[in-house]
Amino acid sequence: MISASVVGVLLAGGALFGAAPASADCGYYVTDTVNLRSGPGTGYASYGLLRKDDHVAVLGKKGQWRKVTPMDDPKSGLSINAKGWVRGDFLEKATCMQLD
Repeated sequence: MISASVVGVLLAGGALFGAAPASADCGYYVTDTVNLRSGPGTGYASYGLLRKDDHVAVLGKKGQWRKVTPMDDPKSGLSINAKGWVRGDFLEKATCMQLD
């Protein structure tokens, strides 16, 4: 018979190390060459360009704009640590690969 304390530890471990969510966030792909801007609008300065198929993570949003950072080395030469804003209609959700 399993003691109550062992069951408690197992349940707590399950809460801490639970399964990954069914719809994990695999980021987004840029659909065209776009400016990575310092703020959410065309009036903000450009840090540089993101190129079509650059892979980015969305960090936040404001209206139609998304704050992003590259998930891989960008083709344009921007730093992988760069953070900036692009319009959301230039992003397409990436499909996660499932390994069986």
